[in-house]
Amino acid sequence: MALQSRCFEPSQDEVEALHQLIVDCWQAYGPAVTFHIGDLHWRLRPQSGRSPERDIRLWYEAKTLQAFAWFDAPDSGDLLCHPEVERDVVEPVLLAWLEGEARLREASHFTVGAFSSDRVREELLIDRGYQKQSSFLHHLQRSLDAPIIATTIADSYSISTTTAADLSSLAIAIADAFGSEPKPVSTYEALRSSRFYRNDLDIVVKAANGEIVAFCLAWLDEHNQIGLLEPVGCHSGYQRLGLASAAVNVALEALRVAGARTAVVYPAGDEPAACKLYEKCGFIPVANDYDWEIAL
Repeated sequence: MALQSRCFEPSQDEVEALHQLIVDCWQAYGPAVTFHIGDLHWRLRPQSGRSPERDIRLWYEAKTLQAFAWFDAPDSGDLLCHPEVERDVVEPVLLAWLEGEARLREASHFTVGAFSSDRVREELLIDRGYQKQSSFLHHLQRSLDAPIIATTIADSYSISTTTAADLSSLAIAIADAFGSEPKPVSTYEALRSSRFYRNDLDIVVKAANGEIVAFCLAWLDEHNQIGLLEPVGCHSGYQRLGLASAAVNVALEALRVAGARTAVVYPAGDEPAACKLYEKCGFIPVANDYDWEIAL
């Protein structure tokens, strides 16, 4: 297979090629797949210090996208190959590019993931000198054919989908939940303009003053009928009130109505509170995506 590589170009055709590659991988390997289409579109939103044109490299055969690598500053990355690609031949090329990017950005080490069931990836990483870490992402899944827990919250809160007027409050809630600086409203305006974003799957909980205090955005892979929850969170001042789980359950019902049969979510293994929340919402573990690290 003669592959040609180039940098990502932010065009609709290029985004749709990435989208389709991820859909094909889910059909072949789900649920042990690094990316859901929701990860793609959430991560492509405009972010300060991030440049998809620099961070993503694509490998094509003729006009067909066969693989991509995505560097995640400052020192990690992901890669994905089409199911028909010879992974033991192509993945070393993708890893070499990611490691090179890490060196260019003066990282002291580089981290990439591998599922515990993925012997091809694990053997490649061992051969290249990577060490398996204790950190991992829990891949949790639940059937949407099973009953979804009825949502009950205090009367002083309300659940709805977002509106354009909510974006400033949403940015503050997301930043507080994840301990980061609020993103500009333009970030979320760009996200909402994507044809893959669905407002009926963008669930928020509001306090009596109208401020957003919890959120759950769902993404639907229509072909595989699989929904992803990303992001999910709750403002630190409103935790342990059942608000995040209420948003999750409403999002799950919205996914079911939209045609999904399954939902997935990926909390970190060292976040027991998040894992407990999802277990209460009916999710069960199906795969672990472990970090592997190499010193540079």
